Amino acid sequence: MASIYHPDYVGKQWQVYMIYALITIATCVFIVLLPKWIPTAEKTFLMVSLVGMVAAFITVLAASDIKQPAKVFSQWSNSTGWPDGLAFLLATGQAMYGFLGLDGATHMAEELPNPGRNVPRILILIMLIGCGTAVPWTVAFIFSTNDLDAISSSALPIFDVFLQAINSRSAATFFTVWIIFIYYGALVSCFVTSGRLLWAFSRDNGLPYSTFFAKVHPTLDAPVNATVLAGIFITIFGLLYIASTTAFNSIVALAIMSSNITCTIPQAIVLFRGRHVLSPRYFDLGNIFGPLINGFSLLYVSLFSVLFCFPIFLPVKVDSMNYVSVVFVGALVFIAILWWGGKRKTFVGPDVQIDGIEVPASINRGDLHAAPAATGLPAKS
Repeated sequence: MASIYHPDYVGKQWQVYMIYALITIATCVFIVLLPKWIPTAEKTFLMVSLVGMVAAFITVLAASDIKQPAKVFSQWSNSTGWPDGLAFLLATGQAMYGFLGLDGATHMAEELPNPGRNVPRILILIMLIGCGTAVPWTVAFIFSTNDLDAISSSALPIFDVFLQAINSRSAATFFTVWIIFIYYGALVSCFVTSGRLLWAFSRDNGLPYSTFFAKVHPTLDAPVNATVLAGIFITIFGLLYIASTTAFNSIVALAIMSSNITCTIPQAIVLFRGRHVLSPRYFDLGNIFGPLINGFSLLYVSLFSVLFCFPIFLPVKVDSMNYVSVVFVGALVFIAILWWGGKRKTFVGPDVQIDGIEVPASINRGDLHAAPAATGLPAKS
């Protein structure tokens, strides 16, 4: 933002990191000290997001010179150097970033009422809201912008998108600040789930010093130690941005790819073992749609996991190379060292004797039967 209003100003990477660290620390303090305010804050972020989206959508269409549909839907722009078909697939893969936080509700399941029913509902609602807002939003801006090269080369692309669409610097600044506010709301959500993930993993003795990080603060009733650990790690991780933006972006891309892989592994297991191994549940895709969806997910994620390792532009240079594959292998080696170095002997796994889950004698076969309170199913009479 500063470089837009002061063209002579060139932001340094360390300055970007200082803002990054300040926001990270402020978010960590908010989550640790005011955990009871988190639901209210999340509702506020959601409402501001939806209201702002509608306002931006209407403003853009009202203020811009709308192009003809033929120019939007029939013209093709490919500056990557890859063939058009592969360029389309690469662009589609990058759009998966928008659903990076899809799994957030699953990490909060123990704190939700009736998780067997509410978690699937939340996941479906996220997809409906995301697609229902992203598609018309994207189409509206494609109709309203005219210089994609200026946007792609801009220091703050979203500002140039609004500026071309609305032709007002003040309005573009307002909506850009709104976008930043929404991103902060997403940061709060990611921070909360990161702390819960570390806490749950420590509870299963999966981390060094798990006993310390598995503690729940008696007054705040929150995993303070695990949340602070997440804040420290995120702050230190940001230093990588100063050393190499390429390495930083590769790890961010790895997070997207890994998230999709972890969501697909259980589907692959169910697909090959059969759906009869699943316990009773409120949300059941059945024996027809279930295998079809699981199979499609497996093929889709397998394809895009490979494409995620492709460089975006040709010819490939050192600073434009995609190092996701290198980082992925490095992460696997690091995890393997931790596992075989001792955690395979101490990791106990999740305790299934919680929230109405009963463990029958047939547990050795992997047959778990969930009680109605956990699945959302009506109790048997």
